[in-house]
Amino acid sequence: MMSMKNSVRDFGYALSLVPVGLTVAGNLLGGYATLGNIVFTLVVLVVTDWLFKEAKNQPEAHSPLIADTVLVVHVAAHVLAVGSLIYGAHTGFLHGGFLICAIISTGVNSGISGITVAHELIHRKSRLWQALGVWNLMLVNYAHFYIEHIKAHHKYAATDKDAATAHYGETVYGFVARTVPQQFVSALHIEAARLEKKGKFGYGLENFTVAASLVQLGISVGVFTMLGTASGVAYLVQSAIAIFLLEITNYAQHYGLHRNETERITAEHSWNSDNFSSRFFLLELPRHSDHHYYAARPYQELRTYEQSPTLPTGYLGLLPVVLTPPLWFKLIHPILEKNRTQNQL
Repeated sequence: MMSMKNSVRDFGYALSLVPVGLTVAGNLLGGYATLGNIVFTLVVLVVTDWLFKEAKNQPEAHSPLIADTVLVVHVAAHVLAVGSLIYGAHTGFLHGGFLICAIISTGVNSGISGITVAHELIHRKSRLWQALGVWNLMLVNYAHFYIEHIKAHHKYAATDKDAATAHYGETVYGFVARTVPQQFVSALHIEAARLEKKGKFGYGLENFTVAASLVQLGISVGVFTMLGTASGVAYLVQSAIAIFLLEITNYAQHYGLHRNETERITAEHSWNSDNFSSRFFLLELPRHSDHHYYAARPYQELRTYEQSPTLPTGYLGLLPVVLTPPLWFKLIHPILEKNRTQNQL
């Protein structure tokens, strides 16, 4: 019988805290330190992602202490990163080109400590974990993701009804322009339908999407009013960067894959990656196939499947590829066609 201990691998998830550490340091130190997370995540990790090999190990029974602690630290650090950016812009400590670098750095980190961590938390059964996830989403003005992702995406992923599934031949830019408003409308209507079944007005304050949007608007207006235009713009732009990174990831996770609505989702309907670097820096997010099998499974317990279509590298390494549509199509279409042929045999 396997013991419930923490393995060395569990401590590897602490690597995901490096970007937020560099972000906070940059926001507090200013100057060229604001380049720290940009260089590390968008250059070093993107390049080295192609150098790391796959790690197809299956999870072993262990204590969740370290993995859960990493999540809690991320939530606190995310608040510190966004707060230090806003404060630096307000005081003028961060200004000019270095303010722009700090905004980009914080936005990139908000995609990791903010949305990636929130994605994990909103799937937990505990209301406290879910609340922390919603709070993380609030700080990037995307709280409706809590509703749309769980109640729509996980039900319709890889079908024509799913706003978050990229169609074959669709560019990432066309996808983002389509999916962002569609996901918001989807979340709005899902909540309205829930309330109307109870005989209540569907678009009032009991609608989570409506209430969350008003809270987010209040926070944004408060930042502009109390801390000035620079802080307000910095806050909104870092949110936009984080949202863009989320939707780039959504684009890669189900691109070109399709199933009928009556067909049960399988490992064949999500792109998977066992790349060592992306697995640890993105808290097993690339093991997306198993996530759709059992959404409540903690990230450190996600499994890999041989039948899943496999990305050529991790999400981080694919970033410049996805942003260059002809290159993305040239790279991914042959893999997609090969996978379809194998599944038909």
